[in-house]
Amino acid sequence: MKAFRYIAKSGPGNRVEGIMEGESASGVSRALVTKGLFPIEVAEVFSEGGALNKIGVLKGFWQRVRHRPLNSQALAMFTRRLGDLLDAGLPMQKAMEQLHAQTKERALKDVLRSVAFRVKSGESLSNALSGYGILFPRSLIGAIEAGETGGGLITILQGLAELYEKEDDLERTLRAALLYPTLVLLVSAATLVVMFTFLLPKLSVLYSDLGQDLPGPTRFLIETSAFFQSFGVFILVGALLLLLGVTVLHAKSPRFQRLVSLVVLKIPVIGQIILNREIVRFAHTLASLVSGGVPLMRGLWFASRCSGNAAIVEELGSFGQRVGEGASLSTVLGESRMGDSVLVMMIQVGEEMGELSQSLEKACRVYERELREKMKVITTVLEPMMIVFLGLVVGFIVFSMMLPIMELDLA
Repeated sequence: MKAFRYIAKSGPGNRVEGIMEGESASGVSRALVTKGLFPIEVAEVFSEGGALNKIGVLKGFWQRVRHRPLNSQALAMFTRRLGDLLDAGLPMQKAMEQLHAQTKERALKDVLRSVAFRVKSGESLSNALSGYGILFPRSLIGAIEAGETGGGLITILQGLAELYEKEDDLERTLRAALLYPTLVLLVSAATLVVMFTFLLPKLSVLYSDLGQDLPGPTRFLIETSAFFQSFGVFILVGALLLLLGVTVLHAKSPRFQRLVSLVVLKIPVIGQIILNREIVRFAHTLASLVSGGVPLMRGLWFASRCSGNAAIVEELGSFGQRVGEGASLSTVLGESRMGDSVLVMMIQVGEEMGELSQSLEKACRVYERELREKMKVITTVLEPMMIVFLGLVVGFIVFSMMLPIMELDLA
């Protein structure tokens, strides 16, 4: 018997975690279903006797290194090809076998081989994927499960493919836009390190030999250089330990995740960009589910799991219950952080005309266009601002170090 760590839900707001023994991940998933639980993630715990198994922190870290979440490009490829194969009339078993044969990415290919085998053994696709919850987003597994239940799996897969393709396009655009500012920042940081580590100490020795009183800016730079020479290693180690501690705390503490999410949303400009991205993700996911025949309440529950912001996830988690109690989606949305007036108005029109999925798609396009424009403005303004700022810093250093020589000439 092997040990498997699982994450499951017994309802929209009830999350259950634990360890269960079983022959395979699929067996554990079936055992959870018989207990009335919906498995979200089932992953094997390291076998006994391994060195990493004795170190709990490294064990979890090593599992995540070995099974990194699939990026948007891989998810788009998976959902698009699977949707096309099913739309062509292939049964799920044959479609998964074809998808495994067509996939070249090794990490995904290995997983698809196992998933295809489990589907061939009679499991549903969502149940088979739930054993690899680290690789696949819970929102994707939930959406597929909803499509299998409601009969609109192909439509949902095509909608998910569009969502992941858009996310991949946005990520590529953002990386390309930030490439130049990042290179400028790295080169400038390296220049400052060289100046403070090698150049300024030599000049400080020269100035001490002159025996003259140094100007304030020059003394400030020399004292700063001496401080970093003495304590630079400790500062670097402390910063790395602090970063590691924050990372571990963020991974382990839901309360800390929510706090960080709230702080990020309050950052000027950046918070609005993140909020716009969450609106695009929510609108597109819900539109795909609703157009695929999933009931609105169930679609809201699955769509709430697609967010990457803990504070927004908490808000979205209550949407389904409130809609079930009789409130309209536009009213519930208007009272949340995502309640932008344009979004609320578009959803209200869709509810009144019975075209909610179409209104959600239109809202998605509107906010995606706005998101791209904001990103373009930020990156356009960021480049000259960084160059000017770094130029001022380097200019201040050069002026401060030349000031004693200039005063000596004047004397």
